Amino acid sequence: MENYSVLIYFVISLILFLLILVIVLLRNIHLRTMPEKKLKMRNEEVTSIYEEMASSDKELKENLDQLRRSEQRYKIVAESTMKKKVKMQQNLHKAIEYKEFVLYYQPILDVKQGGIRGFEALIRWVSPENGLILPDKFIKAAEENGSIIQIGSWVIVSACKYAKSIYDNGFTSFYVSVNVSTLQLLQNDFTDFVLSTLKDTKLPPELLLIEITETVLMESMDLVIEKLEILRNYNIKIALDDFGCGYSSLTYLKMLPINMIKIDKSFIDDIKFEDDVKSMSGTIILLAKQLGLIVIGEGVETSDQLNYLKKHGCDLFQGYLASKPVPEVEINKLL
Repeated sequence: MENYSVLIYFVISLILFLLILVIVLLRNIHLRTMPEKKLKMRNEEVTSIYEEMASSDKELKENLDQLRRSEQRYKIVAESTMKKKVKMQQNLHKAIEYKEFVLYYQPILDVKQGGIRGFEALIRWVSPENGLILPDKFIKAAEENGSIIQIGSWVIVSACKYAKSIYDNGFTSFYVSVNVSTLQLLQNDFTDFVLSTLKDTKLPPELLLIEITETVLMESMDLVIEKLEILRNYNIKIALDDFGCGYSSLTYLKMLPINMIKIDKSFIDDIKFEDDVKSMSGTIILLAKQLGLIVIGEGVETSDQLNYLKKHGCDLFQGYLASKPVPEVEINKLL
């Protein structure tokens, strides 16, 4: 039986060998009988294919090298960004400890009469290393490491103290607004902190405006509404800031216990002239008025923008057309 298997294997191997031999012979005969010109063309085609393969291989290697260089650059940039972020967060803690923050105030004016109706408190960081730093450069870092809670508390206390000094000097028809982050608002003791600050500074509650952004609508809505209702019951004003650029809807506007909305600067920037029918600002003002809300246009920089707001019934405005944010001493001169 074993010898029979060996014989079968030998026969099959022989057949395969003969088949291969026949194929090789036929191919050689074909090449020999092929016209010289056609054979030359075939050789040129083969050469061209090899050249293309070599070119593709070279291009692939170049792309891989470029990819490696890009990856290296990305790592360098990522490491640099991370180092800057860590340093920024470390410096924020130092800034709190060494009291490097100051408040600037931007006047909020009556659209029709032009008189000052309030001031928005805007934080600035006076860094020994980098000079005056605007909030858009450090607020995100402060939110990430949690220091925004301590910074935000300082802003509320400082703004209330300054507002009380203005009130004591006889300027009583105004309010001071402070921006509150979502993280700060969601703290368990936030409402107690605000009310105790008003009590300690003796500032009338109706002179304080709390500004929240539309990002709070993505958090615990029921909890946010509960906190805001407590504050509003004490006659503290509530404004929805940057309206129109985030998550606002008619449903949210009806649910939130707010007094005012602030039209986002991007909509004000779209106002090109007084009778600009393409601007959405007029529609936003009309909507807010139907809900009984006071409307503030922020970022007003031109007379055409102000005239547009006046024509569409906007109540208040702020922006460089009236004044940029300035230190307390400059506000005192305006009063």
